[in-house]
Amino acid sequence: IDGKHVPIQSPKHSGSEFFNYKGFYSIVLLAVCNANYEVIYADVGCQGRVSDGARDKAFAMTDYLIRPFAGNHAPGSIERVFNQRHSAARSTIENVFGIMTKRFRVLVGPITEPELARLVVMTTVYLHNYEQVGEGDMAIEPGQEGSSSLIDLAGVRIRSSNQ
Repeated sequence: IDGKHVPIQSPKHSGSEFFNYKGFYSIVLLAVCNANYEVIYADVGCQGRVSDGARDKAFAMTDYLIRPFAGNHAPGSIERVFNQRHSAARSTIENVFGIMTKRFRVLVGPITEPELARLVVMTTVYLHNYEQVGEGDMAIEPGQEGSSSLIDLAGVRIRSSNQ
């Protein structure tokens, strides 16, 4: 699980709602992927001021989401090995974001309006999966990447945040 800020133009009368810590206006794509680089869940559209990452304390511990251990740990310790594997697993979603950005340059932005950005991002997630499973002609192999409504598109659960 990780997030990506998708640049948008500054919405009128939005104040700092869409302004992120990186210094630009954005909406957030929060996604989960599998080992085949397919997005299996996406939350699209939170304002840019919302964090984009599943780092340390950004999420609560649950039965299905485990955070890395805090602090430094001795080489070879269970905690250190877990943190290294946790980091390696998270790099998969970072690679997916790289593939998507290379494949769909519209994600470089800025997109004109938040609602349009939500639609564009949801569409790119769907198209990414379509291409990734080899049904399209733009497949990129892993490593080559440089109120709410809930919908199901070809097995991808996508949540569109309208906040």
